Amino acid sequence: MRQRRKKQAGYVLITGGILAILLFAFMGLAVDTGYFQWMKRRMQSAADAAAIAAVRELQVQSGKQVSAGQYDSSLNGFTNGTNNVTVTINVPPASGTYAGNNSSAEVIISQPLPTYFMGILGFSKITVAARAVGTLGPGSACIYALDPAVSKALVASGSANINAQCGIIVDSSSNDALDTSGSACVSGSSIEVVGDYSNSSSCGPSPTPQTGIQSQPDPLANVAAPTVGACNFTGWHNAGTVLNPGVYCGGINLSGGATATFNSGTYILLGGGLNISGGSNGTGTGVTFYNTGNSTYAYRPIVVSGTSTTSFSAPTSGSLAGMLFFQDRSFSNTSQNTVSGGSTTIFQGALYFPSTPLVYSGGSVAAHAAYTIIVANTINFSGGSYLNNDYSTLSGGSPIKGSSVLAE
Repeated sequence: MRQRRKKQAGYVLITGGILAILLFAFMGLAVDTGYFQWMKRRMQSAADAAAIAAVRELQVQSGKQVSAGQYDSSLNGFTNGTNNVTVTINVPPASGTYAGNNSSAEVIISQPLPTYFMGILGFSKITVAARAVGTLGPGSACIYALDPAVSKALVASGSANINAQCGIIVDSSSNDALDTSGSACVSGSSIEVVGDYSNSSSCGPSPTPQTGIQSQPDPLANVAAPTVGACNFTGWHNAGTVLNPGVYCGGINLSGGATATFNSGTYILLGGGLNISGGSNGTGTGVTFYNTGNSTYAYRPIVVSGTSTTSFSAPTSGSLAGMLFFQDRSFSNTSQNTVSGGSTTIFQGALYFPSTPLVYSGGSVAAHAAYTIIVANTINFSGGSYLNNDYSTLSGGSPIKGSSVLAE
């Protein structure tokens, strides 16, 4: 009996020892797991902040997306290259829903962390990681007058009738930044002005403009300009009925009732601009006109006027999705761009003239265009202009992006 009791006591001791080891192992696992979860939450906060910082730089096309993202990650306790921390920033994202989206940035933070109790089980380090994706949300406005100080940055006079299914923003701080007169009507989902507005029109702006807003940045600054190569065509003037993408040195000139079809692609206007006038017409689907110049071929404005059947639409995908007319940002020119048409004219896409003036009239039934965006240094509306904001045909939505938001 005494021997049996000794054996039973030994079994209890052994079993108790094993249970104690397992208990301590599970307790250690719980402690380590809690620590890793706490670090992951901190890491996720840093990744979120870094993603927003990178996208903000993307919006102004500063080229500092990586440095800005890594700086904000550092402010949140995770510095790239310190304590084995790795902060990777991909613009555009390399994976996930937003992979390849040029308006988005992906941040991945990882760090191998030492274990405190799991080493008993042979795990000395565990790598913890967090990922965040930031993107530019859709903008609510589609008309921007960018000049920061000029009087009458956006003008509607005479019988002009502007009906925008979106917001209107005037960046000028002038007391007469927005000017309406005659019987001109200006309406939008919202009208915002940095300075003030003047109205002597019998119709006036609707809704009442909100004044004193904070100046807004160029909403298309994140769109990269195409590369300008060697001349493919020189001095093109009524030379044929079908045009192909390429570099047009001396520009493109259609006059005297000429008609031309533009095949899909990017048309680089190296000097000479684009001139469609005198009863001439052009049609093209999936086209972008990039207007620039150099010392040999002088910059000239875009003039599309007096046409009744001209119909242009921008690409629906790619880096220039939604961009119809794109002025080289390096040119600051007082030469007036004119984009106007007749009763069946369609301009579907962004009319982007960030440092030059634009006179615009979309025709009486320009509502045929699913969307029209106008971003110019100054804007003078004439005639009837109806601007839709249906971007469903664009793979990435409107090229105008609003505030930076977390997407993944």
